[in-house]
Amino acid sequence: MIGAPWPPESVFGSTVERVASPAPVPERKTSIAEALRLRLSDFVEKMSSGEKRRVQILHGMLYPAMVHLLDECSTDIDVAERHTVLELVRQECEAKGGCCVYATHILDRIKGWATHLLLMEGGRVVDFKAVADITVPLEDYAFQFMSKRSGSARGAAAVSAPPLSYGKFMTISPASSTCPMTSAATSLSSATVSVPVTFWPQEKRDDSPSEVVIDCVHLTYKNVFANLSFQVFRGERVLLCGGNGSGKSTLLNMLGGKQFFDNRHGALSVLGKRCYDGMLLNSLVSYGGDWWTAVPGGEVHVREMLQLRTSRAEHLREMLAVDMDWDVRHISSGEQRRVQLLLHLLEDKPVVLLDEATADLDIDQRHCLMQFLYEESVQRGVTVVYSTHIFGGLEGWADVVVLLDRTVRGLHAVWRASKGQSISLERVADEIVALRAREVSWATPFPTMDDTVAHAREAACPPAAITGNYASC
Repeated sequence: MIGAPWPPESVFGSTVERVASPAPVPERKTSIAEALRLRLSDFVEKMSSGEKRRVQILHGMLYPAMVHLLDECSTDIDVAERHTVLELVRQECEAKGGCCVYATHILDRIKGWATHLLLMEGGRVVDFKAVADITVPLEDYAFQFMSKRSGSARGAAAVSAPPLSYGKFMTISPASSTCPMTSAATSLSSATVSVPVTFWPQEKRDDSPSEVVIDCVHLTYKNVFANLSFQVFRGERVLLCGGNGSGKSTLLNMLGGKQFFDNRHGALSVLGKRCYDGMLLNSLVSYGGDWWTAVPGGEVHVREMLQLRTSRAEHLREMLAVDMDWDVRHISSGEQRRVQLLLHLLEDKPVVLLDEATADLDIDQRHCLMQFLYEESVQRGVTVVYSTHIFGGLEGWADVVVLLDRTVRGLHAVWRASKGQSISLERVADEIVALRAREVSWATPFPTMDDTVAHAREAACPPAAITGNYASC
C-alpha cells in the first residue's frame, strides 16, 4: 500500500539506504532504486518533493506482493518516473499473476497500462469496464462522468450552463461561465462583461506581448541554477516543466518571495521589483505552493478563514465547490486543496504562481480551474506561471513552455506558440523523458561517447527562446 506522502519530519537525517533498510532482498532494493534513479547514499531531506515521493515508492515496493494498492502515488513525480513506477508494478503483477488498484486523477499516458476502469461515487461502484471497450480517451470518459456527477449535485442551476469540453479553453464572460455560479456571481453589470477589468492600459493590450513581467537574468543559486535566463511577458500562460529536482519549485518559491537568496544585482525580478527584496511584491503576486502537510489541530471552519467580498470571489468558490461550513479537519485532501486554492486566488492580482495546484483535484475541477485562469489571462492580462507534471487536458491552454534541465542547472528551452497554433504537450512530455534518461549518464563519473556528442551539439546550438512549437538546429 502506497498512500499519502510522508510528513517532512519522518525522513529527517535519513539516507535512502536507511529508509529502505527493512528490505528482505537487498538485490530487489538495489534494482528498484536504480530504476527510480535513487542513490542509496543520498539524504532524503535534501531532495525535492518528487524525489522524496520516489523514496516512499521504493519503501512500499521492498516486499514482493500479489496485490498493489496505490493511492495517488504519482502526484509529485514527473512523467518519466510515473511511467517507470507503473511499469515496475505491471511487470510484477504479470509475473506473479497479481493485480493493482490505482486510485488517481491523473489519466494521461495510462491507457496502455490500465486494463480496467472503475468509477466510484458516494462509496459505491457505479461503473467498471475493460479499457479495451472504451472508444474515447480515458480522460474524456472520466470527465464526462465527473461532469454529470457535478451537474446532478448542482441541480437545476446546471441545466442552462453550456457543456464543458475537456481540454478546450475559450474566452467567455463571467456571466455565462460554464463553471457553476451563484446568483450573486451572475449579477455582474453589462459594462463589466463588455469591458473586462485589466491591470494593463487598454491601449497597450494587443496580440504581441511587450511588457516584461518576469525577468530572469543569469540567475545563479547554490547547485540548482547556473546562469538561468528567460523572460515572461504580460498575459502569458506559462507551463513550467522539467524532471524532479530540476528546480521548478525552487524557482517559484524565489519568484513568490518564499525563498531567501542573494538578489542584490536583480537577477530575478517581477514587474520591475527585485524578488524577495521588494516587499510590495506580496500585493502583486498570488502564490500557491506551500500546500498543507497537516491540518489545524483545533476546530476551524472555512468561513472563519476567509470572506467573500466580490462576485469574482463567489464565482471562484462555486467553481471550486467549497462549502463555507466545512471543518478543515474532516475533509479530504482534494477538498483541502480546493480551500487553499480559494485562499490563494481570492484577491485579484496581476501575477499568479502555482506549483502542482491540481494534484488532488477531480478531473472536472481541474479543468474548471484552468478555464478560470485562462479567462484571467485573456480578459484581465493576468500572467500565470503553472508548474505541473499533469499534462492531461492542458493541450491549448499554455502559450509558453519553459523547460528546465537538471544536467545544465538551468534552461533547456523556451517554446512559444505561434499565432493560431498550440504547443504539443505530448512532445513536451517526450522531451522530459529524454532529459531524464540523460540524467543517468550525467550522474556517472565519466561521460560516455553519446554524452560527449550531445554536449557538443548543445554548445553549437544553445537553448534559446523559440517562436513556434519546436525548432531544431
